[in-house]
Amino acid sequence: PTSNDLREALLARANEYAELVGAKGKKPALGTISDKCAGDGKFLSEIERGGNFTVDRYTKAMAWFDAHWPDEAAA
Repeated sequence: PTSNDLREALLARANEYAELVGAKGKKPALGTISDKCAGDGKFLSEIERGGNFTVDRYTKAMAWFDAHWPDEAAA
């Protein structure tokens, strides 16, 4: 996969997570999710703007989503 493929996959996962955990139609801000999955509130916004990222940061963020995915989504 290319860096753009990884970028799209990460942002899609973050947006899907936001939809699933949002309460009453209000999904959490991208910065909030970014802080949780990467320990950096700006990480996902930078990715969205085309910023660079390492495979390690991508892998850690995706692993966080895997570990914290809402149970309802698995059903």
